[in-house]
Amino acid sequence: MTRTFRDGYMGMPPEDASRTQLTGLHTTQDAYGVKVDDTLNPIVNFYGDTVPTDDCLFWYDPNLDGVISGSTVKNGINPNNASQNGTWTSTPSTGTDSGKTYWDLSTHRLDVGPSNSYGFTTGTSNTYTVFTQFKRDSMTNSQWILFDYDGTYDGSSSTDRGIFCHLWSDSRIYFDTNADGGAYNRTYTSSGVLSTNTWYTLILTQSGGTKSIYLNNSSKSTTSSNSNRTSLTLGSAVGRLGCPYGTSVDSKFTVFGAYNKVLNSTERQALHNAISV
Repeated sequence: MTRTFRDGYMGMPPEDASRTQLTGLHTTQDAYGVKVDDTLNPIVNFYGDTVPTDDCLFWYDPNLDGVISGSTVKNGINPNNASQNGTWTSTPSTGTDSGKTYWDLSTHRLDVGPSNSYGFTTGTSNTYTVFTQFKRDSMTNSQWILFDYDGTYDGSSSTDRGIFCHLWSDSRIYFDTNADGGAYNRTYTSSGVLSTNTWYTLILTQSGGTKSIYLNNSSKSTTSSNSNRTSLTLGSAVGRLGCPYGTSVDSKFTVFGAYNKVLNSTERQALHNAISV
């Protein structure tokens, strides 16, 4: 008689793959006594396990209901959950598009700061990634990602732009960082790249004096000013998403987050694939 063999998954005997031994067991830990780290499950459960989570500092997202409880990523991801301490100056309305929930922002602002462990510093290497997904309802000048330098949150100041992102009426993206407490370095797209009523993923990275802008995971040609000023200075590093000071954002957002590293090409693609509408 010819014997047949059932294939097993790596590390799992064929009997387990056929479920003959796992019947009645609910988790891998039940079956093998293995402790599974579920710290980032709210992200993974919604977006899938290919989304990068290593060195994720925070992830604010109206699509998520869970709480991050680990020590590396602090406390929370959904600022609509009061336990997570992300604070809206006024609560925006929400809507859905292609199965994802978005915040509809005009003069709303989300505050994310070190008083509740959401701010961050980058160390001497100035290495980080900030990301979001957005859709502009109009070409209104707006300033909507800010990590503060001196605590005043005045984006019109040349000394306050710790990390600052503008969407201007010229359809360009401006990515400013405070260089030395006296002036800011600016990297911006060399031409207009944005349209209204279109969803974009935006990934901003800096490592030392090198800054990059990825729109829908496509690296954009950029121009720089004050390029001799390459240091990044973050003071209180409180984050603002939305309307940092006195302007209208007039955009929709589905997610806002940061990593304490520059995502590589594989990680950027996975992040784009996960969050894009």
